[in-house]
Amino acid sequence: MASLFRRPRTTIDTTPLTSSLEDTFPSSDFESDSARLLSPLSPSESATPWAFSYPRVWQARSPRIIITILFAIGSILTFGGGLITVPSLRIFEQILCHYHYNDLNGDEHIGFDERIDEGMCKGTEVQERLNVLLAAYAFLGTIPGR
Repeated sequence: MASLFRRPRTTIDTTPLTSSLEDTFPSSDFESDSARLLSPLSPSESATPWAFSYPRVWQARSPRIIITILFAIGSILTFGGGLITVPSLRIFEQILCHYHYNDLNGDEHIGFDERIDEGMCKGTEVQERLNVLLAAYAFLGTIPGR
């Protein structure tokens, strides 16, 4: 069975390859390239995976730098969290403003389907309702759970 998988013997051409390459390329370029490619590896360039030298990564070792980086990350996250709340505050304010002007009678009555100017929502009544809503939202946000 082993004879079925055996490769037939072939003759190997042992003539040096450099003779044909020297005719094609200038000798000075060929000698420098072959010398560089055929030189033995230094210990830092050995083929074993544990001997590879990786580029050094910058590491913060000073407590001052570490605290500065943590402060910068915290500031960026806090700023981003503040930017997220602005659109939701405007939506809450618009909803409360529509409810406030829908509840009014007479000339001041504005229905839900009508557009309300943003300046009209800055009145005391609407802002008091908005503050109560935000306080309740903050209080309910502290309760653990879903």
